Amino acid sequence: MSVLSPETLTREPRQVRDVIRQAPAGHEPLVIIVQAAEELREEALAVVSDAAARAHRRVIMRIMADA
Repeated sequence: MSVLSPETLTREPRQVRDVIRQAPAGHEPLVIIVQAAEELREEALAVVSDAAARAHRRVIMRIMADA
């Protein structure tokens, strides 16, 4: 999953949860990429963290610096 900004994670938490929950079980981790982040708030991390806790796979969140 790729999002343009961390705000997307807090605006669309259900979509984040659905993507993580519906991913089939496997050995490779799921990766969430945040394209441009100047700042990452606790609320955005909480959405991903809560969904990852229920996932059948590992979840990696990659934060790209704002260019």
